[in-house]
Amino acid sequence: MLKKDGSFLVDAQILFDEMGHRDLCSWNTMIAGYAKFGQLEVARKVFDEINKMPHKGNIFWNLHGSDLGVAMAL
Repeated sequence: MLKKDGSFLVDAQILFDEMGHRDLCSWNTMIAGYAKFGQLEVARKVFDEINKMPHKGNIFWNLHGSDLGVAMAL
C-alpha cells in the first residue's frame, strides 16, 4: 500500500544508503521524494552529496519543475 504521508521516505533512505551503485534514477527519486513532501532541506542535502561523488560531471540532473529546483533558484 502506498503511503501518501511521506513516511516511506525513512525506508527509502535506508535502501538508498545501502545501495552499492547509485544511478541517475536513484538520486533523482530520492531528491524528488523529499521535495514532493516538503522536506526541501533534506532534499538539498541529498543533492549536495552529488558534489562529493567522483562521477558528478557525467550525470545530468533533471530538477526542472520540481519543488527543489524552484527552491534552489530562489
